[in-house]
Amino acid sequence: LSIYGNRLNRINANMLNGLENLQILDMGYNYISFIDNQSFKYLINLNKLNLAFNCLKDLEPDLFVELNQLNYLNLAHNKLSCLKESFN
Repeated sequence: LSIYGNRLNRINANMLNGLENLQILDMGYNYISFIDNQSFKYLINLNKLNLAFNCLKDLEPDLFVELNQLNYLNLAHNKLSCLKESFN
C-alpha cells in the first residue's frame, strides 16, 4: 500500500485497522510528525515500512513491538535526534 506524498501529518490509532495481511506500507514524503503508539498493532504481516522524508522528532519505544515480521524500516530524513534507550 502506498500512501506516498499525500500530506498526511499524523497516523491515528485505528487508521490502519483491518489491514492484517498488508506486507508493504510506504508512507514516505508526507508531513507525519505524530504516530499513535497503537497505530501498527494490527499489521502483523508487515515486513517493509517506509517512513522516510517526514517530520518525525520522537518515536515511542514500543511503537514497532507488534511488527514481528518487519525486516525493513526506513526512517531516513526525519527530525529524529536520538532513539530512546528501551527502543526495540
